Amino acid sequence: MADAIVDASPHGVHIFSGIGAYPRLDRAIGRLKANKCPGIGIIAETVFKEPHLHLPRYLKTRFSYAQYRRMIRAAFGIGLSGERFFKMMGLREEVIFPYLYQNVGSAEPRSEGAGRLAFVGKLERYKGADILLAALAGCHDLAWTLDVYGDGAMRGTLAALASSSGLAERVAFHGVIPSDQVVRRLCHADICIVPSRYDGWGMATSEAVRAGATVIVSDAAGSSDIPSACGVGACFRSGDVAGLREELRLRLADPAVVAREQAAARSLAEKIAPAAVARFLDAALRHAFLQEGLRPKAPWRC
Repeated sequence: MADAIVDASPHGVHIFSGIGAYPRLDRAIGRLKANKCPGIGIIAETVFKEPHLHLPRYLKTRFSYAQYRRMIRAAFGIGLSGERFFKMMGLREEVIFPYLYQNVGSAEPRSEGAGRLAFVGKLERYKGADILLAALAGCHDLAWTLDVYGDGAMRGTLAALASSSGLAERVAFHGVIPSDQVVRRLCHADICIVPSRYDGWGMATSEAVRAGATVIVSDAAGSSDIPSACGVGACFRSGDVAGLREELRLRLADPAVVAREQAAARSLAEKIAPAAVARFLDAALRHAFLQEGLRPKAPWRC
């Protein structure tokens, strides 16, 4: 498919999902370079996730980008970590633009409640659901329930942890739900937590904002700049159980804080909707490839 697209439009604008990860895409970029294509675009997360792989991935990916660095007219980094990644690859700051993942599904009227928490994601160690349960073990004196959406290798371990911590009656495991239903489910949550040990973006952040929920995000997720900068929640240090517990206790004890953050989330939701992000992408591509207009500002950058 990539070769067919290159054949059909050898001098068009081509956007790739990174360099060095997919041989077929790298071959297509190489063909564009040989055909003297005026430039390409990149949309990618950081590759620096698992700490023990940082150095080998840096060396491999830096080498891959070095071959095509001068061709890149626009590099859309998924979250702040994506933008930092492109800088580490030696790209010029003027070609780097912010970007984020949008979500499918639509919101519905929010339901009133108190202390309804939600986790959405794979039940794997890197997503940090065990960190969330450890934090909640110190919140027995407050009213809350937790809905867990997702499945994975740690489900049994997490259920056992909830039971041993005396949380079993408060934690409900719902398994995997269709992606277009996540936002609707989060419309019935007060707070969504993204406690990742490492992550690319953290899709649940976008879904929570679209649902008008408060969101608490680990600083290891690419979306970590969204909550505090835009007033829709908080960021805590990855793996810091006490820090997450403090953020949870603050909000569970003071519904007014949650109400303010949810109002900010409803405002921000329009700025991260697919149509708004598409307008930004269009303006950025026109600026980068056609030299049209001023450099656009991402609407979600508060």
